Amino acid sequence: MTAEEFVANFKAEKDISLSLYLSDEPTEVSERFKALESAQDKRKAIEGIIDTILTDTYYSILLGLDGAASIGDEQQGYTIHDEEGSVITDAQDGELEGLAWEAFHG
Repeated sequence: MTAEEFVANFKAEKDISLSLYLSDEPTEVSERFKALESAQDKRKAIEGIIDTILTDTYYSILLGLDGAASIGDEQQGYTIHDEEGSVITDAQDGELEGLAWEAFHG
């Protein structure tokens, strides 16, 4: 897996979460969201809020792993390996930051 694929997987996971939250599947979030269906304007606003929250969360995690932001009150970069021990990304190169920006904001 490359760093680009790693970031793309985070973006895909964010999109899956958003889709699940806004679907008819019975989850706590979707059930609460259904209660707003009578107020279409509010529903659209909340869809945007959920999307923004998920984008900020996944993007921040990737930046934290890259060392470009803190995770909690610790800021350091991490080298990420796949199951075979191959390096996906090395925090020394700052690769995740640019890829994450493109995936979530580009």
